[in-house]
Amino acid sequence: MPVESYHGFVDSLLRDPSEIWHHAYEQEISEAGRSMLLAIRTLGGKCDVRVLEGVFGPLHMHRAARYNFSRRPEDFRVGIREVMNSFIKPCGQDGFEVIDTSVLDLLNAVARGAPDNAVDMIEGAARFDQIEQIWSLAKAERGGNILAALKRESHRIAPSIARLARLRRRFDIEGGGVGYFSPTFEVRLALIVEMAQRLGAPLIAALIAPAYVLLLEEWGAERPQINDAIKLLRTMDAAVSLPADSITPMRNTVLDAVLEEARTGCRADELREILDVVDTEPRRVWRRLQLFSRLEHHEQDHEQVFP
Repeated sequence: MPVESYHGFVDSLLRDPSEIWHHAYEQEISEAGRSMLLAIRTLGGKCDVRVLEGVFGPLHMHRAARYNFSRRPEDFRVGIREVMNSFIKPCGQDGFEVIDTSVLDLLNAVARGAPDNAVDMIEGAARFDQIEQIWSLAKAERGGNILAALKRESHRIAPSIARLARLRRRFDIEGGGVGYFSPTFEVRLALIVEMAQRLGAPLIAALIAPAYVLLLEEWGAERPQINDAIKLLRTMDAAVSLPADSITPMRNTVLDAVLEEARTGCRADELREILDVVDTEPRRVWRRLQLFSRLEHHEQDHEQVFP
C-alpha cells in the first residue's frame, strides 16, 4: 500500500471491517474452509458442532458438484481446522461462533458480491431455517443482487424449498419427551408466500398450496402457534400480486384457526396481535367482540395481581 494511500485504506477498513477478511477468505483457505464459513452463515454465525456437521455435508457436496472440485472424507475436520481461531472460535461445550461480527459482514458481502453463493446456500441447505437466514439477507437494504439472483435461479431453489418445507417438526427425546424443530409450519408458509410475492416466481408460488396442506396436517395433531400464524396472516395480506381466489380462502381458514385457539386460551399480547389483523366481516364481528371482552377481563385480572 503506497504511503499516500494508507490513510484512505485505514479509513475504508474502519467503515467496512469485512475487508480485513477478504484476502484470507479468497486466498488462504480451501474450498472446505469456504463451505464451512458459508454453512455457519446459514446458521446465523453460531451453532452446535452436530448441527454444523449436518449442514456442512450437503452444502459442500452441492458446491463440489457445481464448481467441479474434489471432496475428501476429512473435509469437515479440515474446514474446521482452517477457520478455527481465525474466522470462528469455540462457543460453549460443543459449539462454534464467528470470532467477530465483521466475519458475518464478510460473508454477507460474499453473498452480495457473488449472489450465486446465496443460491448455493439455499440449494444445498439441510434445514428450513437456513433458507430463513438467506431470505433475510436478500431482503436487507443492500440485498438487491441476491433478490435478482434468487428470481433468476428460482428453478434451482424451488426444489430445495419444497423438500425442506416437508420436514417433520416433532421428534422424540430419550426418556419419553418430545421436541420440535424450528421453524413452525406457519413460518414456513409465510416465507414461501413472501418469496412468491417479492420474486414473482411461478415455481415458488406453486409451493404455497402444498405448504398450506402441510400446515393443516400439522394442526390435526398440534395446536396453532398464534404469533407465527399472525405473521402468516400479515404476509398473506401483503401478497397483493398473488391470486386472491387462492390466497383468501387460505387466509380465512388460518384466521378461523387463530380465533378458535384464542377462544380456548392465549396470552394478552397474543390477543392484541389478533385484534390487529381481524377483519370486520359480519361473521367474525362477534368473535372480535368476544376477544375484546376476554382481553379486558385478562387485563383486570392482571391489574389485581400487579396493581
